[in-house]
Amino acid sequence: MPVYNPPFLANSQSNSLRSYFLYDHRRWYREKTDEIFNSFNPNYIDLWRDVPFYGKVDTKGKIVIPNMKKMTFPLTSGAESVGFDFMVKATNEFFYFLQRGAVAGRTNLQKLLNNFKIKKGFVNAIDLAVEENVLSIEAFNSLAHQNIYVKKQITDFSNYVCEAVKFFASIEQDFTFFKYFSSSKVGLRSTGLCVEFSNDSHNNDLKKNKYFTSPEFYKYVQTAANFGFRINKNAPWMLVADLNSKPMLTGRTVKRGYSRTEQKTREIHVDGYLQEKFIPNLETFFNEYYESAMEYSFYLFVSSLVAGYAQYLNNIRYLTKEGDIKIEIGKYNKIFNNVGITRGKQMIKRIKPLQNQIIDTFFLVEQYEKSLKNEFKGVYNKSNYKSFYKKFKKIINTSNKGYTESMELLEDFYTPVKIYNPDTKKLFWNQPKKELTQEKSYANLQEKSKPTAGKIVTEFIADI
Repeated sequence: MPVYNPPFLANSQSNSLRSYFLYDHRRWYREKTDEIFNSFNPNYIDLWRDVPFYGKVDTKGKIVIPNMKKMTFPLTSGAESVGFDFMVKATNEFFYFLQRGAVAGRTNLQKLLNNFKIKKGFVNAIDLAVEENVLSIEAFNSLAHQNIYVKKQITDFSNYVCEAVKFFASIEQDFTFFKYFSSSKVGLRSTGLCVEFSNDSHNNDLKKNKYFTSPEFYKYVQTAANFGFRINKNAPWMLVADLNSKPMLTGRTVKRGYSRTEQKTREIHVDGYLQEKFIPNLETFFNEYYESAMEYSFYLFVSSLVAGYAQYLNNIRYLTKEGDIKIEIGKYNKIFNNVGITRGKQMIKRIKPLQNQIIDTFFLVEQYEKSLKNEFKGVYNKSNYKSFYKKFKKIINTSNKGYTESMELLEDFYTPVKIYNPDTKKLFWNQPKKELTQEKSYANLQEKSKPTAGKIVTEFIADI
């Protein structure tokens, strides 16, 4: 059983520790947990310092989101029970193995792990982003109705899009799903690659002491490795799928009782959880289980603005006052269509319903790029941006495949981090800290080498 003093006390959500004490306690936690894991099995993942984009970035260095068609619901009966099919099986077998050990009196891990019941699972970041976008659109519409923050009268969808993009830039409000998903607002639960046994905050180190001081902590860590999981170093109640491990990717050896004929324990090979789904490698895994975050972000960008414009139409009417156009707030369901209405010699400008307008896709792509430019300001290099934008304009103006190529170019330029080695196609868990491309590297990668679970777990031989 690990013994250490003082106990872990840091809690960034509390005001009881001053900043320098908080720093010291965080450093103590980092160093001591390294020592604890490395003393028997370094089967952990550090999502704060080593690979914060784990599960969000594929083998090509692209930001990706889970394919909801691959989700299933049988982890628990609760609302948090959504999970990938292979995760469901791996988690259930992990639980079943520990439950058998608990019934036989060989472990008390059920007391540490919430009686093997999941508290938190997959959370759909798209739903959360849509909620934020709805609030953002409502705020913009409210101000646009009053001519606040709007420099030009909005009479059609194109005006609406331009003014909305300018508005969000002026108040530094993120609006694209791509920026939202790649930010620290969205954690590992959005990737479908983890489950948690506790609702405790990851920032509260005091809650973590009971795990590290448990006499069976080593058993928990090793058993997790046997089933292809890592332990979240900063939240030891979280299991994280180690996609590069043998139990996940290629298989493991399982004991099947004692053979009197051979006078030894029978051992058989069992396919990996991904291998059972006909996934031979990580590249195939990401192609099958994930989708492009950039393309979905563009779709959400357009659909949010379309819905916002419809809401805008439902709450305005145009009147003339002293020859000027003004907006009056209030419900007015009969929108002026296809006719000009005059009052005296002044024409009331006609607002165009969306179905009567022809919208150029590349106009929307350009506005989407403007939003990304504003949201990632300070991240990209200005000289690199000039080169990128020249290519971007050329693609959308001249290419027959402009949409696809523009999305790829946006992906390449605005993806904030790459955590895969392009040569080995493996995670940078055991690579030194260095720039991953000529342009940029925003990943906080570890400096020391650390074996993957695939190197640690060669057989499924239970230690309970």
